[in-house]
Amino acid sequence: MSVKMQPYQSNHPTGVVAYAEYRNGIIVQFQKGVYYFYSADKTGREHVNAMLEKATKGEGLSSYISQHRKEVWENYHATANSLSELLKKI
Repeated sequence: MSVKMQPYQSNHPTGVVAYAEYRNGIIVQFQKGVYYFYSADKTGREHVNAMLEKATKGEGLSSYISQHRKEVWENYHATANSLSELLKKI
């Protein structure tokens, strides 16, 4: 299954570069080139939905992840230095 990363369109400085809705979650690419997959199973459906909404609007995704550190940041499903590497882990 291929993934098309969408550029994160923010008018403010942000650590997020791109995102993609994938399976039951969201893939987020950060400026340092690291990719994270947040699944509804591990992170929670409400958080994934909120992140997808913020990603689509181009506003507040990085802040949301930081503000919900316990629920989101510490409960990601997988991480990798490339998208292809991440997809192998999912």
